[in-house]
Amino acid sequence: MSGDEPVFDAKGRGMAAFTERNGLISSETISKVVHTIVENFNPVRIVLFGSYASGNPDPDSDLDLLIVMPSSLPRYKRALPIRMLFRPAPCSMDILVYTPEEVDHWMGTVNHIVTNALQSGRILHERA
Repeated sequence: MSGDEPVFDAKGRGMAAFTERNGLISSETISKVVHTIVENFNPVRIVLFGSYASGNPDPDSDLDLLIVMPSSLPRYKRALPIRMLFRPAPCSMDILVYTPEEVDHWMGTVNHIVTNALQSGRILHERA
């Protein structure tokens, strides 16, 4: 496949799992996942955290994303609409969705996932 072929169809649904020969999730796949989320949800911020952010993923690693965006849904229901964009999923993903207010509340709390993701993660998208 060339780099010009879409990973997702026009509705953003996943069509193929692009992995590099070593079994890792390709940077192209990560970029397309982020682009699809941004186009459909316009989040405030997307942060990559975990082994891909730290630069030491292995073939069993998943894509860990902290997505910051307004939502009136309970936290446990927020990732589902995002996950529905990727059917079938192009890779294994762990998606956490927090509101900007929740991020402000939890930031700085020792050993909280928000603090850890923001301190050690990489910002892949930030709304201007």
